[in-house]
Amino acid sequence: MEQEQQVGAVPSLSMIGRYRVLRRIGRGGMGDVWLCEDPRLHRQVAIKTLPSHSQGDQEFVTRFEREAEAAASLAHPHILSVHDYGKQTMLDGSVVTYIVMSYIQGGTLADRIAYYEQRRMMPPLFEMLSLLEQAAQAIDYVHKKRLIHRDIKPANMLLRDNDWVLLADFGIARIVSDADHMTQGNLLAGTPGYMAPEQASGKATIASDNYSLAVIIYQLSTGRLPFQGETALATMMQHQLQPPPAPRQFNPALTPAFEQILLQGLEKDPNQRPAQAVDFVSQLKRALTDISFQPTALSTIRDLSALNFHEDSTITEVSPEEKQRQRQQLTRRRVLWGLGGTTAAVVVSGAGLDIWEYFTHRPPDQVALTAPTSISARPTQSGPNQPVLVLTGHEREASSLLWSRNSLISIDQDTMTLLWDIGRLQQYPDRAPGKPFYSARLAGTPASDDLKSLLSFYLASSPDGQKIAIFNTAIVQGKSTQIITCTADLQAPRKLDVQQVQYFAGAAWLQSNYLVGLGQFGNISDTRKYSYALYVIDPAEPRRQWVLKAEQLANVLVSIPYQITSVNRILADPTKGSSLLAVQYNNQITVGQVTISDKAYWRARGHISVPMNMQRMAWTPDGKSLLAVYGTTNADMNKWSLGIIPIQNVLSSTSQKAVQPVSELTLPDFPTIADEYTCIAATSRMVAIGDSRGEISIWKLSTDSASSSPPTKLRTSGIQAAVQQLSWSQDGKWLAASFVDQQSSILIWKL
Repeated sequence: MEQEQQVGAVPSLSMIGRYRVLRRIGRGGMGDVWLCEDPRLHRQVAIKTLPSHSQGDQEFVTRFEREAEAAASLAHPHILSVHDYGKQTMLDGSVVTYIVMSYIQGGTLADRIAYYEQRRMMPPLFEMLSLLEQAAQAIDYVHKKRLIHRDIKPANMLLRDNDWVLLADFGIARIVSDADHMTQGNLLAGTPGYMAPEQASGKATIASDNYSLAVIIYQLSTGRLPFQGETALATMMQHQLQPPPAPRQFNPALTPAFEQILLQGLEKDPNQRPAQAVDFVSQLKRALTDISFQPTALSTIRDLSALNFHEDSTITEVSPEEKQRQRQQLTRRRVLWGLGGTTAAVVVSGAGLDIWEYFTHRPPDQVALTAPTSISARPTQSGPNQPVLVLTGHEREASSLLWSRNSLISIDQDTMTLLWDIGRLQQYPDRAPGKPFYSARLAGTPASDDLKSLLSFYLASSPDGQKIAIFNTAIVQGKSTQIITCTADLQAPRKLDVQQVQYFAGAAWLQSNYLVGLGQFGNISDTRKYSYALYVIDPAEPRRQWVLKAEQLANVLVSIPYQITSVNRILADPTKGSSLLAVQYNNQITVGQVTISDKAYWRARGHISVPMNMQRMAWTPDGKSLLAVYGTTNADMNKWSLGIIPIQNVLSSTSQKAVQPVSELTLPDFPTIADEYTCIAATSRMVAIGDSRGEISIWKLSTDSASSSPPTKLRTSGIQAAVQQLSWSQDGKWLAASFVDQQSSILIWKL
């Protein structure tokens, strides 16, 4: 191909604004990308320069500044940051506009796809969907800002640290599209292989971006694009007129549900496509790993009127002379084609791809790919403090985790209980598409929508480890069936009818083999008319039930008040033969015993008081100490501590005075008062604490103190969502953590 510089292209540069150019790192139809150095902040940045314009083209400069400012205002963890923008006058009198962005060295999703194509392999689909779910979060965020990207494609998805997606080039397509609009009447920007049918006729909506996302998923799951014409025009006409081939004809391992959801994303009518990208990808992930999954209806823009908009593309009228001058600048990078009586042009963006060559050469023959591929619970990175397994399968975050021998049991907010064989998963982490990572599941009856946000679900193990109890398994107005017992492998479920309790705020299985829950009684919608009490039930004879209300706890040092601001949980002493129970409420812990004869009795043994805002407590496996995380957070103070209270101090106290922590470890502060520590778990040697930022720290622990040396911070495979729950295995070698991320992930470390 002859080497000819395009009219309007940017020549070699040594400086762009204040930034020193190091080298060009990309070239595409919408501009060049340069690696530069910021001399003021001493950092490397990536700068995209758009095609040059004349100094008199004030309309383009105004449009550019408007779109660049909008892109710079986007603040989302999965959107590439825009640091700066500006314009520069060249020696020939033309003006170059540029956008300054973060420099990301990890390549793009297009590079990742090319890697697998070169090796004639299918990419790991579940891993790819997890990456695209991050991009979907960014897409939904921008749509709520009433903006449309217009050029969703793998080359615009940058990868940081191998597993973190940053969506790039917001506003670029619209800038170029509007510039063409002035000269050709109705010209567009995009990439033919990924462009929605309506976008080619100038009617882009949020559903156009979601269509492009569906094309990417089709490509990842089948090894080919749904439409591949010999020219860009032919490809776009196929998007307009032909139905997409069924994905399962190229990858039979895909489930029918997966195909059904994916084809909805490729509907010709934008009103029939999913309106929310995250929901679309989440259902695809569920359909991929759960062969019995039945898709639920995905909302469209008809259902979500706030998202049913078209971006304003009104352009100020310019003089006929200016229009004629701009027409003369059109280069052969624009391909004109007829559509519905309207003349349109398409500008294709591609990293390092020459546009003219793209239009005049037939795409290469499809590489034969090996299918089906596998999904894996293996994390993308290994090494010290990295998880050994990344488990997905829950629709919502797991609110309780329980180890049973070599397996982990988890329950989510929709009462789905899953059993994970950790030893076998580590040995065989790969699965065929459609085969889940969990080895057993037990579905409960979900709570009504008005109560879901109020509930947590609890797991408790019997003293011999043969059975588990699941609390809050069903909520029905007026009547509750809220406890299920089953074997440790989730077999033989048995419902225990519970009366009066609205929900449980904690649960324990005592060494005496009785179940105890901290129940909420009364009208849940009226804080003046409800109270908490201990609810005791004999699982062997479920008709034997007792309620220990506040007024019946005659010898409690500080009885559970009728009104309680916060009741977090109850914990049974884990040591064999002990009957002690710790009840946490507000900033207090009462340690006592429940004894049963014909009636149930409560005997308080001691009381613990800590400073304000106690978050969670834990009992060390040897039964010697209780641990509590608490803090003082306000505009003037953000102080967090870990308190350690020897149980012997509580039991030997002869006065009514509350026992204070024997030792206290000052925890790191948070940058804002909105953050907090969310969960705690302990072994006899270590304590792990998770927070709302997604960080997990581990300190060494002795009988009466915790190490003040810097903690070990665990790596979380790029997850930056709150840690919901932590749980150590009985031998202290494994740690599990559940996260409030889009995948409802559970991470496993071997320590």
